[in-house]
Amino acid sequence: MLKRREWRKSKTAKARLKFVDGLLWAVAACFLFTMFAVQIALSFPSAREVLSWVDRTEGEPVAPQPYGLKRLLSARRYSVTLAVPGGQQDNLGVFVNGKELVRLEPGQKTTIAVRELDLIAVEPPGHVMVVATSPSVVSPVVGQIITSAGFRVRIRK
Repeated sequence: MLKRREWRKSKTAKARLKFVDGLLWAVAACFLFTMFAVQIALSFPSAREVLSWVDRTEGEPVAPQPYGLKRLLSARRYSVTLAVPGGQQDNLGVFVNGKELVRLEPGQKTTIAVRELDLIAVEPPGHVMVVATSPSVVSPVVGQIITSAGFRVRIRK
């Protein structure tokens, strides 16, 4: 009789184990279904505000950031044409933000691409004259002399 009781206990233990195993699979399946449904719902902005606490509390920025990464990556380029007046020493290097773009001989012209607040400078000590600029460039102006001290580019907005 003792053996029969042990058999019954083992049978109910197996049944319990099978029930718990099925329950765990059902919970896992419900979790995966819910996770995928929420991920799909988050792709819609109206549902995102309801589902995400961060989007509800984020609000609107106070003012647009003028020099954020997006603006730097998509910044528009403008042109400045420079010329070396006669009687200057040979091989003046034109630098923009510390990088040499071109070497100019006396009487030679070049057009360089610039962005707002770029620093245009000349090395070795000498000077170049601004011959032409894009219409939106406020400074340097045509006829201005740029020396080794440099000059910042300003753009009309």
